[in-house]
Amino acid sequence: MKQVFNGISAELFAAVLTYPLNTIKTNSQIGRPVKFGFKNLSRGLGWCVLSEITNALLFYSIFDKDKPLKTSIIGSTLGICASYPFNTKRKLAQVGKSFLKLNNYYYGIEMALINGVPGVSLNFTLREHLNRKFQKNKKINGIISTSTSLIATHPLDTLSTCLATRTPVGNIFKFNGFLQRFLEKNLTISTKMLFLS
Repeated sequence: MKQVFNGISAELFAAVLTYPLNTIKTNSQIGRPVKFGFKNLSRGLGWCVLSEITNALLFYSIFDKDKPLKTSIIGSTLGICASYPFNTKRKLAQVGKSFLKLNNYYYGIEMALINGVPGVSLNFTLREHLNRKFQKNKKINGIISTSTSLIATHPLDTLSTCLATRTPVGNIFKFNGFLQRFLEKNLTISTKMLFLS
């Protein structure tokens, strides 16, 4: 139960802390100019909080560091499926699109699963492997595993964002928003380590 509480706390704190970067990344991925200011950069934050709580509750209830591959696949799949409607509303709010007339909040979930499950599994499996080999460098191990999974999945993340926001798919290999995603995820990992270590 402690792992679940710490996981939810870490995910929430990190998500709120890095939310402006996430908004910039989401807009960059679909080629939309970013409007700065508190109101624009925090649009959809409530949906983000609901998404993170749902995802973290399921993931950390299942994840076992002794079986990182199997449990991260199951946990991330369930977490993504349960939190996807909130995540869709978050992305639509971030890019200034209305979601009131939508009737399918699961549109594009296949791409979110194709992106999210391998990304989370690669991240956690590589991190646990590195932690066993290099126990003194857990923070560096987290940055290496996160960076590796980001590079591997960024085109899929861009495609997932385009589908969720109903935006025509451009060149997903341009790596628009990659720097923001890289900074956001590594700040997230550093923040989580404060809660989970």
